[in-house]
Amino acid sequence: MTISYAVDTALSIYQYTILIYILMSWFQGAAWAVRLRLALEPIVEPYLGLFRRIVPVTGAIDFTPLIAYLVLQLLITPTVVRILIGFGL
Repeated sequence: MTISYAVDTALSIYQYTILIYILMSWFQGAAWAVRLRLALEPIVEPYLGLFRRIVPVTGAIDFTPLIAYLVLQLLITPTVVRILIGFGL
C-alpha cells in the first residue's frame, strides 16, 4: 500500500463521515440520529467551522456542509493525491 492510497482512503472516509453528519441533521427527532450526530460533531465541526466563517448565512438552510463536502471531494482530495503520486509516494 502506498502513502497516496492510504491518504486517499482516509480522505474518502472523512468525506463519508461528513455526508453521514449532514444526513443526520434531517433526523433530529430520532434519538439514534442525535447520538450519532453528537459523536461525529468533534470530528466534522472543526473542518466545517472553517467554511462557516466564510460562507454567508442564507436563511433557514445551511449550505456550509455541502460546500465543505464538495471542496474536500473536488479540490483537496485530488490535489493531495496528485502531489503524493508526483513525489512517488
